[in-house]
Amino acid sequence: MKRIVQSVVTGLVIGFAASTARADLTPEDLWQTMRDGYAQSGMDAQVEGTTRTPDALVVTGATLSWAATSWGGQVEIPLMRFRDLGDGRVELTLADQIDAAFWSLRGKVKGATSQVRLVQSGLRVTASGVPGDLTLDFVAPEMTAALSAPKLIGRDVPARATIRLAGGAGQSRVTTSGVTIKDTSATFDSATFDIATPGGAQRDFKAKGTLNGVTLTTGIQTPAGSLPDTVEAMLKAGFRAEYRLQFASGNITADLFGGKETTTVQAGLAEGEIASRVAPDGSRVLLASGPSRAVIQVPSLPVPAEIGLDGVRIALAGPMLPAPRAAPFELGTTLDKVTFSEGLWAMADPSQTLPHDPMSLHLDLTGTLRLIGRALGGGKVTATRPPVEVETASLNALKLSAVGVDVAGSGTARFLNDGPEPRPVGTADVEITGANVLLDRLVAMQLMSQEQATGLRLGLALFTVPKGADGVTSHIEADQGGDVRVNGQVLYRFPNP
Repeated sequence: MKRIVQSVVTGLVIGFAASTARADLTPEDLWQTMRDGYAQSGMDAQVEGTTRTPDALVVTGATLSWAATSWGGQVEIPLMRFRDLGDGRVELTLADQIDAAFWSLRGKVKGATSQVRLVQSGLRVTASGVPGDLTLDFVAPEMTAALSAPKLIGRDVPARATIRLAGGAGQSRVTTSGVTIKDTSATFDSATFDIATPGGAQRDFKAKGTLNGVTLTTGIQTPAGSLPDTVEAMLKAGFRAEYRLQFASGNITADLFGGKETTTVQAGLAEGEIASRVAPDGSRVLLASGPSRAVIQVPSLPVPAEIGLDGVRIALAGPMLPAPRAAPFELGTTLDKVTFSEGLWAMADPSQTLPHDPMSLHLDLTGTLRLIGRALGGGKVTATRPPVEVETASLNALKLSAVGVDVAGSGTARFLNDGPEPRPVGTADVEITGANVLLDRLVAMQLMSQEQATGLRLGLALFTVPKGADGVTSHIEADQGGDVRVNGQVLYRFPNP
């Protein structure tokens, strides 16, 4: 949603660097430069009229529209005012309300249409610079964007969303040399959002919250020419974008409606970060937050469930385009010191048999993979060949600590993809501490019979080697012939090609 706000506002001046301009800008220079930039990007700009005053150019009834094979869009700006500041700079102010629409296309028939209304107060953009290198300083005291969409993530679920940005200021630098590069940095005192699926949706929900002390940095490279029809085509043409949103604190409240019951979630967030990168050589997504607390009220539970954690970090990266060679991928997850309230423990463990220590998870997996089919949809994948081939994988770290049990693991492998299913060739080592004590505790809690615990101990003993008082280790090896051995014993055999 925040990207939509930024696109509607700063995207209005994306054409600044697309044509030659003088160092001392005039209102006419700036408006013509913008129109040239829109045309170069495949957009059509129409206006109802222009009026010249001694120090300003006023454009009324501007409509920006564009269309690809499967989608289109239109932005309506009732008023744009270009004021000559007398020092080589031009100030741009906009109408208080701007409307935009985006729709899918099947032939010439419009499909699902999403509406965006931007309401702002006090937005000012000041343009300065030299040809091919322009700087846009902007002040945005208050902006509110309201989105209504008939679909949510491709499903026929109507949704609405509102986001309000307050106390904003920042700068964009736009350069051009065959491609347009726009780098933006901005700060906002707060960002407030409200999202909901209205009545009639299969599963209604609503959520609202506030992020304080927001910093947004973006970098966008747009190739010259009309907008391609698909994201894959845009990437092949050279499009790339990076976004990074950081915040100092925040809070979220969500209601999930299921039948006659409503589950409520209230969460408080410490400093956090949301970052993404999309480029021809791959994409990356990062979610991170510091100490956070959440209270979940479920009608079927007699007490609220309080959950806390000292930190969370989730990272995912990989290629986006099919290629003859494998590219790096990454999967990382860290949940640091997850705690549950004693009221919740009292229901799960009334006898206090289990340790109530904080739980933690750390996973670090990297490797290389190759896309065979299209990662972004629309392509055909044969049943005999998966769309992704993993060539190498490295489990750099696996650490899990919960209810008195510690699990640690690491390993590396390469994969042979010449058979009916991928065959790993490599080794891994796993160490488990506290498993026997946990089985004793589960028996004491009457969650497991003694016979079941004995069976699990025997199964564990078949594929582990004792270590210390209550620890076991396993060495796993997969060979070229397809055999998977655990401490020397064959556990599984992959079919050969």
